[in-house]
Amino acid sequence: MGTNYYAKLGICVNCKKATEEYHIGKNSGGWVFLFRKQPFWKNYKEVKAFLNKKEVSIWDEYGKKTPKKVFFELVDGTYAGDILPRINSWASRSDT
Repeated sequence: MGTNYYAKLGICVNCKKATEEYHIGKNSGGWVFLFRKQPFWKNYKEVKAFLNKKEVSIWDEYGKKTPKKVFFELVDGTYAGDILPRINSWASRSDT
């Protein structure tokens, strides 16, 4: 089992829907966080820069908002030693 995380922008205060949504990646117990490749990030530094923008909020697949600090602690906690976060180029079925 794992949890998918999404970056949401332009969230409506009334209906809570986002005008833009991007799949960040997936956290699975015992595994390193798997980042989804997006056109505007090529490495973890760029992921962090994007997600730290004021207008971006992070949500899990169950509709729970995740504080940025908690998200980065979760991601950083899956990496150890010289293993660094990697961006993978896998695509969803909607991309094909």
